[in-house]
Amino acid sequence: MASRSVHKLLDLLLDRRVKAVVPKLDHCYGVSYHESLGVAREEFPDLNDALSELEKRGVLKSVKVGTYLACPECGSHRLIPKFFCPVCGSQDVKWVEAIHHIPCGFIAPLEAFSAGGLLKCPKCGKPLKAIGVDYNRYHRVIFCESCKNVSIFPKLVFICFDCGKSASERELDIKPLLRYDVIEERLLRLPFERAVSEKLEEMGVKVEHPRWVIGRSGLVHRFSFSVKKDSTEHLIDVIEENNGVNEDKVLAMFGKLFDSAAKSGILIAVPRATQNAKSLAERLNIKVVEASDLNEILEKLHKLIIEPKETTIDQYTKKG
Repeated sequence: MASRSVHKLLDLLLDRRVKAVVPKLDHCYGVSYHESLGVAREEFPDLNDALSELEKRGVLKSVKVGTYLACPECGSHRLIPKFFCPVCGSQDVKWVEAIHHIPCGFIAPLEAFSAGGLLKCPKCGKPLKAIGVDYNRYHRVIFCESCKNVSIFPKLVFICFDCGKSASERELDIKPLLRYDVIEERLLRLPFERAVSEKLEEMGVKVEHPRWVIGRSGLVHRFSFSVKKDSTEHLIDVIEENNGVNEDKVLAMFGKLFDSAAKSGILIAVPRATQNAKSLAERLNIKVVEASDLNEILEKLHKLIIEPKETTIDQYTKKG
């Protein structure tokens, strides 16, 4: 996924203060989110891919709000339904009003029973008396012009407009229709992460943003970004808390670092960390950078990376 598309979507979500991106079913394009964001399809052709990418990054959370049918062969949503006679398979069918004569069991369209303003069974010749007594009336059933049979329901077949595949209802794929809810805390953090990583790259530092690491447990951990200096990779998280980053955030980061077998972890606390958090981070050998703006982060982070201390996550386990 091109980073510029993800950045473009982030800007849209932030500028328009979007809380949720709502789907709309479109016959030509399938599931569309352009209307929800107020952007033209030509302006943002890969919007759906960008939404999926931001969900992977934890900025969006998908919520199932419905389903839609798709071709089992090619996945297309463009399906053309067709009615067939369930008895002989002919397409020469139509909706009719029908009558079932209970005594002789004959069933046919209404017009077959009409006789001079009265209702008379064309099979046995008896006049019809009353609904529910000697006959029933069905207001919308299928009549086949080929075999002359009346059926309660037609045989329904879907033809894919794109690949031509024919499929019954049971053969169609059922796909989820998703709404994307914005995780505001993560959304507000991302532009800050991006700004820091881009500035570091301008300073000649090798940065990966975001950084995904598969831990020893098999879990996939996300870090805001990573910085490589010499042979050491520093895994970094940016956390913003108005009342100060607390111990819970430090413990959460330590868990990720330990499972990732990381050698160096840095927590950027915006604008600050609580005293308990800093004390805990020191015991766990996690470096804490407190800063209130981008320039302060860059200054402290650059100094920390250029002049690294000989502390690692592994040292904590050795102490125990």
